[in-house]
Order: sequence, then structure tokens, then C-alpha cells
Amino acid sequence: MNIKNESVAVAVNGTVIKKTLHESFVIKENSKIEIVHAVGGG
Repeated sequence: MNIKNESVAVAVNGTVIKKTLHESFVIKENSKIEIVHAVGGG
């Protein structure tokens, strides 16, 4: 996963993937991927 934004969280099949593992993590076929991008505002 090539994600460079620091305010992003990634979960695969319900498990949050640590940022240190983003570059080496292998996504298997039929995996459920969730990406959350935090934004400020108010």
C-alpha cells in the first residue's frame, strides 16, 4: 500500500494495519479494505 498521508487509517478485514506495515502489507483477494481520512474543521 502506497499511502503517504499521515492522517489516514487503514483496516483490512476488520484489522487496523500499523503505518509501519503499510509498505510491506500484502492484500489478499476478496479482502475488505477500509480507509479513513481524518480532516479538521469546525
